Amino acid sequence: MNPPIIDENFNKKTILRSRIFCYTGTGNCFAAAKQISQYFGGLPIDFITEKLCCDTKNSNEIELDFAVIVLPSYGFGLPKLVKRFLKNNEFNIGYLAIAVLQGSSQRGTAAEAVKILCKKGQKVHYSSAVDSVENYVHLFGHPRPEVQKQRSDIQEDNIESLCKVYENRTENKIKLFRPLSALVSLIFKIGAFIFAKCYKVTPNCNSCEICRKVCPPNAIIMQQKKGKSIPKFKSTKCDHCQACLQLCPKKAIQFFRIRPKSPRYIHRNVTLSELIKRD
Repeated sequence: MNPPIIDENFNKKTILRSRIFCYTGTGNCFAAAKQISQYFGGLPIDFITEKLCCDTKNSNEIELDFAVIVLPSYGFGLPKLVKRFLKNNEFNIGYLAIAVLQGSSQRGTAAEAVKILCKKGQKVHYSSAVDSVENYVHLFGHPRPEVQKQRSDIQEDNIESLCKVYENRTENKIKLFRPLSALVSLIFKIGAFIFAKCYKVTPNCNSCEICRKVCPPNAIIMQQKKGKSIPKFKSTKCDHCQACLQLCPKKAIQFFRIRPKSPRYIHRNVTLSELIKRD
């Protein structure tokens, strides 16, 4: 990738007061965040985890010149943890962009984020959808290798174009009234609560705790059972991101059609060690 040409308004001081916030399960959003970071000379990336999702009484004050929030679309809406991040913090950002990664369609995901931030007095200057690998294997199955490559290439091209948009401080507006998306998102969140009770741990589990370490909302605790430590899923916190299922090195977590022999997914430009993120 060619080094970015930073305009006179995006100077060293601005770079120091710039960040990327990223929610990621199996790496799609983190790969996009890394690409944006590289384009702008190495912007720091903060994972959206429990650390950034305090309650409203102890909110963080996020004051920056430039920021990008990279997040996935879950059932046409925001992951629960991202919603908490937006609601529970105070923002004062000179130029704020939101990139929503979608496997099929983001529908009202960006609109939901924009509405939350607008109520808090923070303008979202640019929001957009980015096509990526469809990794919701519960419904769509494991993406074929050729499809993964094609969609990953598309994602990189889209992010490259967006970096130029951000560099030029381009602004846009989106339709905020999305009642159907809000309904689908609500159904998905109810489903995620139920689905968290349906994850099963097979005897292949070796108590490595990687599932706990890669879980963005900290929805997994380890408990002693049959002489070893195995994961237990907290349904009230689970976002149904599938990181535990996809990234378990022993394929010891299964969910209905996803069995120990089923293939798993991680973005081609991301390593497991990068996704072991803790507060």
